[in-house]
Amino acid sequence: MVKPGDVITLTTGRDIVVVTVVDLAERRGSAREAQALYQSVPLDA
Repeated sequence: MVKPGDVITLTTGRDIVVVTVVDLAERRGSAREAQALYQSVPLDA
């Protein structure tokens, strides 16, 4: 189960995206609400 503070690494084609879970929603919301639930982690080039 994902919880706040977890770090998630995703791959999309050749790109790698790393995010930190900030909070969980109690219900499905809009894209804007969902974006507030995670924070992007910058990757060193």
